[in-house]
This record gives sequence, structure tokens and C-alpha cells, in this order.
Amino acid sequence: MLSRTQPRPAGQPSLPLDALQNPVIDAYLEALPAGIAPRILASRTAFVADDRNYARKVALPGLTAQAESYRKAGHQLRGETLDDFIGQFDAHIGDPPDVLSSLLADSSLSRVTDISFQVHSVEPEHQDVLRSLELISRYIAPVLRRSAATLQPERIA
Repeated sequence: MLSRTQPRPAGQPSLPLDALQNPVIDAYLEALPAGIAPRILASRTAFVADDRNYARKVALPGLTAQAESYRKAGHQLRGETLDDFIGQFDAHIGDPPDVLSSLLADSSLSRVTDISFQVHSVEPEHQDVLRSLELISRYIAPVLRRSAATLQPERIA
């Protein structure tokens, strides 16, 4: 399972998540015995709303609280804005086109067999979680599924 976010190496605070996770996938596939189908699960934080500004408004308190927790644990953050938090915590926040674009930019997702989405850190209200799931299933999952089906990554040797 690939985590939804990871601390960055010292001196590389802007390194994208896929730069950390693609080498893990490479090592897994290299060690996988011939003839065994890979199983790779990626977890991602995603909150989708009908309106980009609403999604960002909902996300701000939860991501701010996560930033406070990180600071208290001794981690350094590289900014104090919502966009800083979204980037540092690898969150995909916005309307369907925003979130789809953000997820498609993550090259490790084209190499996984399963993706799980969670709203952890965003902490939206129940009705917003349900709507987010509906938007993910209607607009995002089908595109990710088609994208994965056309890419045939290293599967069975």
C-alpha cells in the first residue's frame, strides 16, 4: 500500500509524491516472482465538491489543524496558505476537473491496481463526504480506470 502522503527528504521539500512512490513500485515489481500479478494499492486524500471555492473553504479548517499537528510533532512546513497545505499533504481538493487534473499528474497512480480515496485531514460534513464520493465515482473514477487500462504497466513477466 502506498500512503496518501509522505515526509519529504531533507533539502527536497517540493519533491512530488510520485517521485517517492515510483521507486517503491519499481522495487516491488522487480522483486515480484514471475507469473504473479502485482497488487498495488495507492491511498489518496481527495475531496471533491461541485464548486472549487466551496471545496477549498471546507478543506481549510481540517488542513490547518493537520498543519498544527505536524508543527507540534516537530515537522517543518513550507508555508501557511491553503495551497501550501494542499501541496505538502498531497491533498486533491476542488471541483471534478481540478481533482482529476491533480490525480492524473500523479504518475504513480497509472501503475497501481487499486486506489482508495479518503477525506482524512479535510474533515468535511457527512453530506459533503457523500457528494464527494458521488462526484469521484461519476467523473473521476471512470477516467482513472480508462487511463489505467490503456497503460498496461509491468504486469506479469
